[in-house]
Formats: sequence, C-alpha cells, structure tokens
Amino acid sequence: MKRISFAFGAIFLIALFATDAESCDVPIEVAREISIVFVGEDAGRSSAGSATLGKYRITNYSVKPFEFAAYRGMPPLRAYPMDALVEYRDPSGKWVFDLVVLDHPMPANKIVRVKPGRSYEFVASGSGGPRELYRLKLRQPDGCWHYSQPFKFSQRQAKPKQ
Repeated sequence: MKRISFAFGAIFLIALFATDAESCDVPIEVAREISIVFVGEDAGRSSAGSATLGKYRITNYSVKPFEFAAYRGMPPLRAYPMDALVEYRDPSGKWVFDLVVLDHPMPANKIVRVKPGRSYEFVASGSGGPRELYRLKLRQPDGCWHYSQPFKFSQRQAKPKQ
C-alpha cells in the first residue's frame, strides 16, 4: 500500500512540475504584455567571430517588472548570450538556433530591470545572415522565455570595428 501511495505521490509531483514548466510557455500574463522588437544592427561594436550584434527594444506593458541578465558596460548593455538566443525559421517552419555558443561565456554581472510602462534597448549576438526570418528568444531569471516579433537582418553583413 505504501508503494502505491508513493507511486501516486511521485506521479502527482511530476505532473505538478510539468504544469509549472508549461506555464513559462505563456509568460507574464500573456506574451502581448512584453514586446521585444528588433531595432537594427549595432555595427559600431565588436562581437565574437562573425556574429552581428542586433539591437532590440523591450517594452513592458505588464504590471510586473521584467528582468534579464546582461553585462555591465557601455550602453546599450549586452544581454547574456545563454539567455538571449537568436533563432531563424527553417524551410519547414520550425525555429532553429542561429548561433551555437561553443564556449562558456563569462557569467552575467547585471540584472536589467524594466519597470512596467517602460522600454529598454539592449544588444544580443546573431549571425546577421541572409535567412528570411529571425526572432530573439530572451529568458528571465525564473526560466521563462519571451520571443521577439519576427525580423530580418539587413542584407549587408555588419562588420564589427577592430
């Protein structure tokens, strides 16, 4: 009898955690309350390898502050690369990672807090390639992902300054 109740307890906990993880699929009271828009390419700053720094604006229409990890430095701040991922839409319609981070980036040293009703601009790395559609995927410290509106990088590859 103890085994049966233990098994049901374990199943209940697994279901509870699975439901909690799914709640991040519709973050902060519906995704429309957070808007992430591609503003352009930041050609004036260098990025690792052949990556292009895209500039984004996040606007918080929710009643809660929106937070994400970044690095201190010259504005606009650079989002932590493990929490700000650019994806492209492949021919089958699936979203696929644009750049794969092979190294272990330095940990973020700042949490950016966007207050309700405010906007904030930041940069994140992407390939800047000729694919049709891209989107930015931005993770909050609680693990919830938020997605930008689809966008296109310019046809010319932004060259970083050396």
